[in-house]
Amino acid sequence: VVTLVDTKDHAVQSRVEVGQGVAALAFGPKGRQVFATGTKNQIAMWQCEGGGALTMFEGHSDDVNALAVTSDGAVLISASDDKSVRLWDVDSKKEIRHFPVGKRALQSVACLGKGRSILAVGRGPELYGAFVPESTPQSPLPRAEIKNLVRDLAAEQYARRDEATKALVAQGNRILPFIDSLDPADPERAMRLKEVRRAIRQSRFAGKMQKVHGFKKSIVSLAAAPAGTCWAVVVGSGVGAKIVVGDVQGEEVRVLQELCDGHAPGQLAFSSDGGVLAAGNRDGTVSLFRVQAPPQS
Repeated sequence: VVTLVDTKDHAVQSRVEVGQGVAALAFGPKGRQVFATGTKNQIAMWQCEGGGALTMFEGHSDDVNALAVTSDGAVLISASDDKSVRLWDVDSKKEIRHFPVGKRALQSVACLGKGRSILAVGRGPELYGAFVPESTPQSPLPRAEIKNLVRDLAAEQYARRDEATKALVAQGNRILPFIDSLDPADPERAMRLKEVRRAIRQSRFAGKMQKVHGFKKSIVSLAAAPAGTCWAVVVGSGVGAKIVVGDVQGEEVRVLQELCDGHAPGQLAFSSDGGVLAAGNRDGTVSLFRVQAPPQS
């Protein structure tokens, strides 16, 4: 059961049954949606305001252990015991990418840099990553031309519809904020615009997820700053465990510093601005660390 509580007056807003146990939770942007997964192979989504029926994302073949959402709320990311990371289009509820990852069950996943970087860890010393290339079209189209292409999505001739679709998809991620603001009245045009959005988001993650760093001991947990490029992991266990903080620059994963205060860190969380890292320790204490990411090159 997932319970939503108003932090101002502590009143219970809703309770939702999602399975036999809740393994992971994630909020969409501005807290409008909640994603949850239990001991089943499914992911549930519902609206915070007004409730409504659960929407299910299905495709994993084993328990789902971790969830993350891109900053624009368009893509849901999941990590599972089936040794895969999967990306889902939130709008259509369809899987858009499937990354087979290593030989171990995956326990944590994180999204950085406005969805340009995805990191995942399993029950071992490997840190895995997938990255969106820093590429943009040579000749970005003006908004008036984009509107004309959107209009052509409902043209009678198939060739015009196909040409408009390809031209919009070729513009890539840069036009998503603009076309997301459009609300075509024509149902056919609206449906094809959704297909364009999905194609653009799918093309963002065309590469592979591979090992980007290895530690001497197993990784216990992973966290990423909500805004920015910083990540952190707990490596090892007990009082000798250490927190490793790093960042991502392009497709380069860098280690910036190691922290160890002898309190046996377990779970990690960044503040909303990414400036403070909190560690929940196994001795019942919480440690706070100031994190200052270097400027992006």
